Amino acid sequence: MRLRETQHYLFKAPFCDVHYLLDVGEMRLRRLYVVARGSATRGVAVDSENWVASLLEEYFTTAAFPDRLPWKLFDFSWCNAEMLRFYMNVVQIPPGSTVTYGEIARKVFGSSRYARKAALYLARNRIGLFIPCHRVWRRESPGGYTPGGPEIKFLLVQWEKIKRRN
Repeated sequence: MRLRETQHYLFKAPFCDVHYLLDVGEMRLRRLYVVARGSATRGVAVDSENWVASLLEEYFTTAAFPDRLPWKLFDFSWCNAEMLRFYMNVVQIPPGSTVTYGEIARKVFGSSRYARKAALYLARNRIGLFIPCHRVWRRESPGGYTPGGPEIKFLLVQWEKIKRRN
């Protein structure tokens, strides 16, 4: 996998956009700036962009979110009950660990034959990092869809392993 030394990424959080720089050489992620999205905050605290930014700051520092995220503040109107149950299982994958599409499908749907369904649900994930789709891989490689491609999936998992060890 060949990446440039530094790459800029845009992370679309529930209520704002977070632009961050990935320093590949030092395996360092750092938040650059947060831009709030107007009407997307429907019924959420006024400083929701600060809330999202502080959660992301914690992730970038420790490679993990708090044990209990305030899920009620997220807008899940874009997914059905089955998708929500699936996402809550993906959230339980520990930082720095990976599972295959088949493994998560077996756990949630009862059979690894639903691996494509798992991949489809992950491709529809609108709150990446919070629902860590980068921890779900193909059997042999990161593969699958993630903003930034398979390289960023690989890099995020490796970065989480390093952060969790320290």
